[in-house]
Amino acid sequence: KEAYDAAMKDSSKIKTNKDYKPRALDVGAGAGVSTEVLYNVGYHTIDALDWSANAWEEYVVDDPKGYCPESVTFYELDDERYLDQ
Repeated sequence: KEAYDAAMKDSSKIKTNKDYKPRALDVGAGAGVSTEVLYNVGYHTIDALDWSANAWEEYVVDDPKGYCPESVTFYELDDERYLDQ
């Protein structure tokens, strides 16, 4: 809950300052639900990561209703391997 609260609090800064271009790191992105929430509140540059791509592929890539903006990048990595790259 705290992460969503922080994202929502920061969303007012995003909406009022057009020069503010925040980035988000979505650890444990899974099927992309949290990634979508971040995108919808204004975080348009997102690195989404999960140790398994199964849910992402099923609900974002393979689903005809799925959509992933070009500014969102998915990594099939855990947080430690992401930081090591």
